[in-house]
This record gives sequence, C-alpha cells and structure tokens, in this order.
Amino acid sequence: MTYTAIEFETDGPIATITMDRPDKRNALNHALLDDLLAALDAVADDDSLKVAILRANGPAFSAGYDIDGSPYINTPDGDSEWNIVNGHKHQRIMRGIYEAIWDNPKVIIAQIQGHAIAGGMYISMLCDLVVAADEAMIGEPFMRMGGASSIPFWSYLVGPRRANDMLFTGRVLSGKEAEEWGLVTRSVPGAELDQTVREMAESVAEAPLASLLTKKEMWHTQADMLGWGAQFRYTTSLNSWLRMAPPPPDSAGSMRDFMNQRKAQQARGEATDY
Repeated sequence: MTYTAIEFETDGPIATITMDRPDKRNALNHALLDDLLAALDAVADDDSLKVAILRANGPAFSAGYDIDGSPYINTPDGDSEWNIVNGHKHQRIMRGIYEAIWDNPKVIIAQIQGHAIAGGMYISMLCDLVVAADEAMIGEPFMRMGGASSIPFWSYLVGPRRANDMLFTGRVLSGKEAEEWGLVTRSVPGAELDQTVREMAESVAEAPLASLLTKKEMWHTQADMLGWGAQFRYTTSLNSWLRMAPPPPDSAGSMRDFMNQRKAQQARGEATDY
C-alpha cells in the first residue's frame, strides 16, 4: 500500500510507523489518520510481526488534531452544525481510531519527542508502552476550554488527584514528570530515545507471538472488568454531545480561537506556552 502521511517499514518482527507531517508538527488530519489506521490493520494481520513502534518525524510527536481538517474537528458529513445524527457518527469514527491502537493484538510502543499535545497525547496513552524524551511536553492544555475523552485513562494511570490537576488546569508535563506520574513508561535523554525504544521493541519481540497475544488479551479483559470500556464509551459520547452546546457566557473563547491565537504567535516567531 502507498502511504502519503506516514512511513511504514518492517524489520523482522518489528514494524515502525512514522507520522510524517513535520511541517505541521504531525497534526492529525484525515490523511494521516487514514494512513495510521491502514498501517495498524497491516500490523494486526501480519503474523510475522510482534511489536510496532509509533513515532514521528520532526521536532514533535504530534500537536493534536488538525484544526484545518480532521475527524475530531469537522462534522462527519460536512454539515455546518453539529446534531444528534452526525454526533453518533462522530462517536463511531473516533472510537474506531482509538480502538485500532488500543485493541491492536500486537504490542504498540509510542516514542515521544517534543510535544504530544491533546489528541497527540491521547493516541500515545492508547499504546501499550510509552517512552518519552526527558524534555518532551505531554498534556491537554485545551482541557481549560472543555473536553472529556482522556479522563478514564488519566484516572487509572496517574490516580484521581493528579487526574484532577490535569483536568481542571490543563497542566502539561515534561517527559520526566510524566514518568514520575505514571503517564509514560520511561523517560530518557532525547539523544537516547531512538536506541531505548529500539532495545525495548527487541526485548518485547523475544517472546513468542502466542504469549504476547495472550498477555495483551488478559490485560485488556481486566481493564474492561475495571470499567475502562464503559468509561471510554461514555466520555467519547460526552465529547460528541458537548459539541452541540453553545459556549458558556463566561468562556474565554472557543478551542478554535485558542488555536488561532497560538498559530498567530507562531507565525510571528513568538514562544507559545502551554
């Protein structure tokens, strides 16, 4: 298959999926997500593969969903307004994207450099293992504007108190802080990131495929028993329904306003804080 927004290669039992929109800081648009889904399906269906590395070209892992066009931003049918019908379609599309990572039978390792923000952070959380550069910046600053999708993962990964910190303040963590909190598996100096992830993938690949498949199924069954699946479905639904609500009167503006402000700052060469 020919990909336009990712690079896909295999080396023995290890696949590498590289998001390739460095000029857009690998913002998740329709083309990138379509390619990512196709590559993940290829990994799932290939019995010669045991593990996949999800990484990115350029200075950032992912800046999140592309406000110029993505399934998260646009209505599924191109409608001008959100409604119950396209909200349901939106739920199915978003769950399909996330489940392609979370429910993939192979072990998925996320490799984070630079920013992993909003949707970029979310897709990393869906991976089985996450390695970040110490200086990476990971979080959802847009929680200040609304949103709910990450709540189930935060509460289980970092605990309720720290989850509340991220939820109510939009706090962004360094890679080192993310490791201390439990949001990532390991944090290493940026110069060691490639080698660390490769060694981790090789270590995973030493196990028999049947063993890896069984372990992942056992863990995901346990996660479902703990309520991950129900919370995942609920927060995805809530995210869709909130799109139909008008902005609250005391809101500082919409998420699009926030992102446009950031784009203008970047165009002027100004630093952007999260």
